[in-house]
Amino acid sequence: MVNENQLKAFLMHNFQPLSKKNCIESVLIVWFLSVFLCIFNEAKTILYGVFIADVVITVFSLILMLGFRKSVVAVFLFDGVSSLYQSVLFNIFSYSLLIFCDPKKQSLAVVFPILFLIGIFGSSLLIFYQIRNGTYSKKKILKSPVTAISVFVALVGIIFSRVFLKSISQSIMLPIISAIFLLISMIFTIGIGYFIRIFIYQKLKKQNDPELQILFQNDDS
Repeated sequence: MVNENQLKAFLMHNFQPLSKKNCIESVLIVWFLSVFLCIFNEAKTILYGVFIADVVITVFSLILMLGFRKSVVAVFLFDGVSSLYQSVLFNIFSYSLLIFCDPKKQSLAVVFPILFLIGIFGSSLLIFYQIRNGTYSKKKILKSPVTAISVFVALVGIIFSRVFLKSISQSIMLPIISAIFLLISMIFTIGIGYFIRIFIYQKLKKQNDPELQILFQNDDS
C-alpha cells in the first residue's frame, strides 16, 4: 500500500527548479545529437522529422524557461520531454548504425519503436515498485550526470567507428555500438517518471495538502 509520504518523497526526489543553464544545456545536447545523427542516417524523412522536432523542442523549452520557470508542472514537463526525446534520438541512432552496416535490416524499423515502448513500460513498472517499496523515502539518491555521460559515450563511439573501422570489420563494430546506443535509449525512458510525477502532483494538489504547499511554496502552476 502506497501512502502520501511515499508519493511526496517521489515528487521531491532530485527536484531542481528550472534554470536557464539546464534549459540551454538540454537544447544544445539535442542539437548536438541530431547533427551527428545525420552522419549515419541518409533517410531524408527521418532527418526532416528530427529537425522539425528539434525546433519544436527548442521553442517549447524557451517558453517554459521564460514564462513558467516557477511552475512545478513545467519543471516536470521539461525534464520528462527532454529525457524521452533524447531516448528517441538514441533509439534512431541505434537503428541508423545498424542499417548503415547492413541496409537489408531496414525491416527492423518497426522493432525499434516497439523497444522504446517496452522501455517506457519497464521504467514505469520500476518506478511504481520503488515508490511502493519506499525507495525514495529511505535516502536521497544524488542526481547522476546521465545525459553528459551518454553524450560522451555517443561521441566516443562515433569517433572510434570513423577512425578504427578501416582496420576492424563494420559488421562487428557497428552492431556493438548500435547495441550501446539502444541501451542508452532504454535508460532515458526513465523520463516517463516525470509525467507520473505530474499526475501525482495534480492529484495531491486537489486535496489542498498544506505540506505539499510548503514543499513547493514557489509554485505558480
